[in-house]
Amino acid sequence: MVRRKLGRSELEVSPLCFGGNVFGWTINEDTSFKILDHFIAAGGNFIDTADVYSKWASGNQGGESETILGKWLKQRGNREQVVIATHIPHFIMWYIILHNSPLIRVNKNTQKL
Repeated sequence: MVRRKLGRSELEVSPLCFGGNVFGWTINEDTSFKILDHFIAAGGNFIDTADVYSKWASGNQGGESETILGKWLKQRGNREQVVIATHIPHFIMWYIILHNSPLIRVNKNTQKL
């Protein structure tokens, strides 16, 4: 798969970004790992996740996608080969803007990755 520069950064990403919103929601960890393995084997390296993914599902609290992705990265030892896209929930962004606050929650979530 041909890679493209991401904006003006030095990062090169696959033209397809795999959406991790299904991890821990409609697919379990084992299936998530298999899908991620196939995506990487096909040449992909760009994966989207967010703390809010699957928060809406009964029994979930949010962060399930990031936790599964973090476990997969650790087991595969390929963190340096994968580019992770994530989101900051709007209420956190406005708190940061209004209070000039550090990104404490983002820090917490990147530890999972």
